[in-house]
Amino acid sequence: MNVANPSSIRSSKDVFKIHGMLMWSSMGFLMPLAIIVVRFLRGLRKDGGATPWEASIIKRVAQAHIVLQIAAVVIAWVGGGMALVHLGPRPALLHTHGRLGLSLLSASFVNALLGLLRPKLKAKWKRGLWYFLHWMFETCIVILSMMEILLGTHVYEIVTKKSLRPLNIAFTFQIAIMSFIYLAHDRWSYFRHVQCTGFPASPRPVGDDSDKQIEISIPCGHTHHRRQLETVC
Repeated sequence: MNVANPSSIRSSKDVFKIHGMLMWSSMGFLMPLAIIVVRFLRGLRKDGGATPWEASIIKRVAQAHIVLQIAAVVIAWVGGGMALVHLGPRPALLHTHGRLGLSLLSASFVNALLGLLRPKLKAKWKRGLWYFLHWMFETCIVILSMMEILLGTHVYEIVTKKSLRPLNIAFTFQIAIMSFIYLAHDRWSYFRHVQCTGFPASPRPVGDDSDKQIEISIPCGHTHHRRQLETVC
């Protein structure tokens, strides 16, 4: 790359901008969004019965997670390939940003393959191991990607002598919002559970075994409600 040529410098800046936008959209937005989406899928499985409506929602959420993951991996490889082609393999890997980026690209590809090799529910220990590995890969990739994006903006500031502080602040704000949604989902599932099943049981006299009340907690839904069944011993 001829840095003395103004047109070459302008071309490099354009490539860096496109590279940064692609890597942010894939690693910084689509991949965390896929994790949040699958988090809601987990909540649906915890909360709901197997009604046709809920089964349809679960299927759509799972499909959205897969589409977001595939799109994130494809866009990330396009963005990483642009940098490798423009700078060359050796210059691109001289900096920590380049080496970490190549590692994340490889890990994202492995994680995508791992997601496609999901065992069936009948194989419980295989499914548990698969879930742990898939979750660990995904979480580590997202956390390191956040650091990688901030490191990339720092490299861009050094090369172009321009400050990207507003973009860094906006990206940090985005991370905070997504983290809040991710962490708040567990509490939301708990609140829904309390709302559906947290009503006190009807009192009955001590020692009165003639009638017994069995409470069945049915998850909230468009046709679900709390019922009490009385059985006679």
